Amino acid sequence: MNSLLIYFALPIATVILSADLEKILGNITLTVLTIFAIYLVISFSLFDTSFLVYTILYTLIAYLAAYITEIFLKKKVYLNSISNLKLDKNSEYNYQQEEKNMCNSLLENRNIKSYYKRF
Repeated sequence: MNSLLIYFALPIATVILSADLEKILGNITLTVLTIFAIYLVISFSLFDTSFLVYTILYTLIAYLAAYITEIFLKKKVYLNSISNLKLDKNSEYNYQQEEKNMCNSLLENRNIKSYYKRF
């Protein structure tokens, strides 16, 4: 049971917690230091000093997970800004088309009125 906790449950919990902390804090250093502090307390309160090796490994896992999360968050922001830019271009294009249609309809109405004024 103890090896299952060390090799399976704690690394998964580390990845999930570091991804959440990275999203909340937005800083890799704070995320990794928080994870390190948590595992340091766990190391001395629940396990013996041999768990310090696992603490360092879990800290490295937390760093990797936080870094990957930051990359995904930056990519998401970048993709959102591009899609907003595309929407702005489309709305500008639609606005220009609408303006042209309105001008054409006004010109047509003007020509019709001038046509009727001639008679």
